[in-house]
Amino acid sequence: MLTFYFTGHDFQYEARNALRIFDLNIKYEIKNIEQLKDNKDLGIVSLLEEKEGVLTSTSLLYLNKELLYQSKFCGDEIILEKDNEKKLKKTLVVKAMHQVLKNYYKATPDYGILTGVRVVKILLTA
Repeated sequence: MLTFYFTGHDFQYEARNALRIFDLNIKYEIKNIEQLKDNKDLGIVSLLEEKEGVLTSTSLLYLNKELLYQSKFCGDEIILEKDNEKKLKKTLVVKAMHQVLKNYYKATPDYGILTGVRVVKILLTA
């Protein structure tokens, strides 16, 4: 069982897709950040914040209350979505989650964070 804890966003769909890249069968739930202290299983804390005009996304992966991995991405690092703030926020959150899950599962997906049936179409328009 994996539990998601969000702060600064509520991108549930994107979080589920990031998880499905690595494990299709894992059960998950979404809880309030205040419930983190009660988590005894696998949990991802996802923070999205803006400081001095720069968006930053941080993901922390915990197992039995112990921090295993963490990842941080800044909006300045994303070029394609720089003109669309909502898409930029989603991309930052997914990239940070993807990085900690990649470390935990010790796997590197072929298409990175891209999911769905039109991955090649996305790649061609980039």
